[in-house]
Amino acid sequence: MGKVIAYALGQWSGLEVYLQNGKLACVAYTLIGNCKRHGFPLSNYLIAAMKALVEHGPTRAAELTPSVVARAKRLGKAA
Repeated sequence: MGKVIAYALGQWSGLEVYLQNGKLACVAYTLIGNCKRHGFPLSNYLIAAMKALVEHGPTRAAELTPSVVARAKRLGKAA
């Protein structure tokens, strides 16, 4: 049992990388799904979001989610 625990602990950094990559994959999947849900072509959305992040900085990132952008478009506001 000690060998198994020692082996598992030796793999910890690899597990952390795997979990981090899994989180990134979940974020990407969610972003893609939300773009589809709101009818945004992914490439157009990403280009606009990146330009806005460069211009305004990360403090306004929450304003750039697909659902917020869709709501602003419905209300006739610039996103």
